[in-house]
Amino acid sequence: MPVLSRKSVLRVAVAVSLTFAGVALLSDQGLAQRRRLVNEAARLRQQNVALKAETTARRGEITALKESRRFQEKVVREDLGYVQPGEQLYLVDIGNADAERGTPRQ
Repeated sequence: MPVLSRKSVLRVAVAVSLTFAGVALLSDQGLAQRRRLVNEAARLRQQNVALKAETTARRGEITALKESRRFQEKVVREDLGYVQPGEQLYLVDIGNADAERGTPRQ
């Protein structure tokens, strides 16, 4: 049985290592997967920033609802259609108003 030289063993080891590295990098689990994950992480970071801003705004609304009688009345009127005794609520359909005047809708 022939004895392999140290140089030959090193060459075989390097060739096998490069083959495995190439397969790992070029396979679906390699660079393409890493790129997808980096893009997904960036998208999630942006979404997280937007959600933090929304949370801050909602906390401000909660504080205003707890502390401001004027804001409470505004929300009740706008969201629930509340009117005080003696008031009348008029609903205007802008789409129909344009049609009745003969104004073409854009």
